[in-house]
Amino acid sequence: MRLLIAGGGTGGHIYPALAVARSLRARPDAPDIAWLGGHRGLEATIVRAAGIPFRRLALRSLRTVERDAHLVLDPIRLGLSVPQAAAILARERPAAIVTTGGYVAIPVLIAAAPMRIPVVLWEGNVIPGRSVRATARLARVLAVSFAQTCQALHGPEHCYVTGTPIRDLREVDREEARARFDVPAGERLLLVFGGSQAVRRFNGAVAEALPRLVERVHVVHVTGDDGYPAALAAREALPAA
Repeated sequence: MRLLIAGGGTGGHIYPALAVARSLRARPDAPDIAWLGGHRGLEATIVRAAGIPFRRLALRSLRTVERDAHLVLDPIRLGLSVPQAAAILARERPAAIVTTGGYVAIPVLIAAAPMRIPVVLWEGNVIPGRSVRATARLARVLAVSFAQTCQALHGPEHCYVTGTPIRDLREVDREEARARFDVPAGERLLLVFGGSQAVRRFNGAVAEALPRLVERVHVVHVTGDDGYPAALAAREALPAA
């Protein structure tokens, strides 16, 4: 059986889908899995590193904040991606599609509907994103992390609370992990990370509080590419221990 996973843009869409892919590949009856992603998303690097065949749409992440030429170009790219997605589906001929929402899901769900390819759509947010709200009716099954999400989608009968897919952490050694990040034995650890727009707020708050935090805990701060230079500068500005 061939399964197509569609997702991309940010880690919130990529890593849950990757957890599903890894779980399925570990089964004795593992399906043949391929991944359909966007033009410039993180998925191209992450998915290929996981050894999963990657197919790319011309679509890129849709702008929700900036008022620039992308407000005109994004709908055009979205429209062009629908026949491209249809061509990929016709070539791959998947038995089913799993998508985690985001901009990649829109053309894939639109293309899959007339081809009658069943789609499982997962949404991890309490309040569904725009792409999920726009395409939820095209999915055969909705999987969510919160019951309120089904209510926000007007309570479709095919909506199930499954939780959030995560990677298997049972083989992770605690002491080995602490050693990798140079966390001294017995010292308390604070991990700070956020997704999408939230990471910007976290980065600013951590930079402001960092001089006080390091006096009490060991801080591991996941910044994202854009926030890394500023976070590194904040660390370098700390007084010598």
